[in-house]
Amino acid sequence: ATFRIGWPGAAISVVVVAAIGGWLSAWGSGPVGLADAGVIGRVQFFQFYLATTVLTALPVAAELNRRRALFSRLRESEARYRLLADHSTDIIMSLRADGTVRYASPSIAQLGGFPPESVLGRNAVELVLPEHRAAVTRAHLAALARPDETIIVEYRALTATGEARWFETHTRGVRDEGGEVSSVVAAIRDISHRKAIEGELSRAATTDPLTGLLNRRAFDWLDEQMTLWKRA
Repeated sequence: ATFRIGWPGAAISVVVVAAIGGWLSAWGSGPVGLADAGVIGRVQFFQFYLATTVLTALPVAAELNRRRALFSRLRESEARYRLLADHSTDIIMSLRADGTVRYASPSIAQLGGFPPESVLGRNAVELVLPEHRAAVTRAHLAALARPDETIIVEYRALTATGEARWFETHTRGVRDEGGEVSSVVAAIRDISHRKAIEGELSRAATTDPLTGLLNRRAFDWLDEQMTLWKRA
């Protein structure tokens, strides 16, 4: 009754046992009646048995109640996480410590062209262009080493069609029940449009609008870079 109902089951059971067992023990019936003792002795033995039952059932009921509350909070938390992840315009990924994809939100189909289940079990860095894999790996390791910080990295990755696009990832380490960082969660957004605008602004700032040649600002920047290189 305690395992099935919890506190009410434990309380009702104790009352039933106390009422029936107490009456039988007082009249010399039931298992306690087999004891070679008088009425007082049998009642005292039954009281000891009843106390042992109470001290066993009530802590179990308390622990079961705590676990039910914990599981309820976990289910609510998972439901909220799933709701946010499934309707987010960013790609939400959960990665193991080795970079293997544990979960990918449905938005990966819209931004990357991949069905979510097709990337499960793959190492996320496989989708990144080779020249950017080192930066992405460093960000992943930094998130594992510093779980209280959000690590941001920009890189180019391939979509399902083979197109290379710019992405920005915000990564954060996740601790397990033992306090160890065993995985990371990442929010990924497509920043190709922003990168294109930045490129246009950079070209506009360093080229002459009429001739298309490099202007004085570009030469000043090149001269500054050469000076720094010589000092190094």
